[in-house]
Amino acid sequence: MDTNELVNKLMEYYQVHTLSDLSKKLGVGQPAISKWKTNNSINTIKKKCQKLGIYTEIFDNNDNIKSVDDNNDCLFDSLTNELVKKLITKCGSEEELQHKLMLLLMENKK
Repeated sequence: MDTNELVNKLMEYYQVHTLSDLSKKLGVGQPAISKWKTNNSINTIKKKCQKLGIYTEIFDNNDNIKSVDDNNDCLFDSLTNELVKKLITKCGSEEELQHKLMLLLMENKK
């Protein structure tokens, strides 16, 4: 995914049609958004989404956490699935959540 796609996804999320309107929603100047696009600043957009609490909605970071398997059997109930999504958002990425959980498990194993 490139910054153009991410900016479009942000515009859809906030239901705005111009960069000016999006900049108001994000609390940044319009030139900043243009600079993100020009420089392909994905990490900057990720950080902004984390601060706004919309990281998972924009980056679909929970795509790797499936609530159903290939047989369409439920692996998680909806409450557990929502909690996992919130944990991913709080940690910033699925990888960071996995890292923190692994450390926690290793500490409790002692």
